[in-house]
Amino acid sequence: MAYDTNILRNVDQSGSGRDNLRVTPGVDLAYSRLFGRVALKFSGSVGYDFNDRIRSLNQSRIISEGSMGAPVGAACSVKADASYRRLTFDLNDTQAAAGSTSATQVYNVSANCTRESGFNPVAGFTYRSLESSQRRVFDYRQYVGSLGVAYTQPSIGTVTLNATAAQLRRPHFAELTGFDDDTDVYTLSVGLNRSVSPRIRISAAGGLTKANPRRTGVRSFLGASYNAQVEWLPTPRLVISGAALREVTNQNGISATYVIRSNYTLSAELQLSGKSRVSLIANRSQRDFRGEDLSPSLLPIRADRSNIISARYNYDLSHRLRASFDLSHRRREADNPTYNYTSTVLSSSIGAHF
Repeated sequence: MAYDTNILRNVDQSGSGRDNLRVTPGVDLAYSRLFGRVALKFSGSVGYDFNDRIRSLNQSRIISEGSMGAPVGAACSVKADASYRRLTFDLNDTQAAAGSTSATQVYNVSANCTRESGFNPVAGFTYRSLESSQRRVFDYRQYVGSLGVAYTQPSIGTVTLNATAAQLRRPHFAELTGFDDDTDVYTLSVGLNRSVSPRIRISAAGGLTKANPRRTGVRSFLGASYNAQVEWLPTPRLVISGAALREVTNQNGISATYVIRSNYTLSAELQLSGKSRVSLIANRSQRDFRGEDLSPSLLPIRADRSNIISARYNYDLSHRLRASFDLSHRRREADNPTYNYTSTVLSSSIGAHF
């Protein structure tokens, strides 16, 4: 159950009608088993979201995920993941019967050959697709491939040189709009993974990213990208972590051709007792939208900045029963003030494990 003071993320203004109470009953299933040297995992969720004010947000959801990991030889391993997410909306924005359905599928395969020291290859491929029954303009196919080489040395950790190519294809976009808006993104990076001590772990990668839009009039991008995380355990009960990210993503909606995104997070999790824990998270994100003239009816955002502060409290009522309480506050500021908003969300949940 979640209460949101600004469910539609409207611009800050006086007046009522923006808050909403959502109840989300559901059933989750998790299964894992080891068949010889092959590890299999499966998880699934089925539920429905009820909204007291904005009924067009009511939706049924089916989510499933599965993974398989298997060794290949003495030093190599292959891992495959798959996920399926299906959402069905009964009403549209005017509260009329719609029956709109969207389905997202993700398939991922990765392989590596780990060694205690020396060089080893790493590779991965991801396929992601979205199909919508009502709004075909949002349909897309995304292909992401990566290939690299890693060098491991106990005294320094693991250094990885990696090249990634991401291609976004929208099969119905050109026929509905009259122009091709696909974008290819290429990244070359060098990363380091190292445990400085039993209480400090560091992972950092940096490099160059190039965005190559196909549409005439949208300028390309060439600049730095990075992804870093650090985790510190001052005591066994307390974990403090930080993360910094700058990336370029080919946009899967119709608001922009591609987006340059920066994200910074600081979090802390404290184990209060054997049954309870609390976590605090502060996040700041920045986005620079490129090619925002796709839809004449949408005003350009140009760039925006969002700040989020959230807290969570978990308590194990019994061996099989857990309760959670969440509170978050978000504030967004855009170059176009039409998109400014603030929102506070209070939610609680209770789950049973069988």
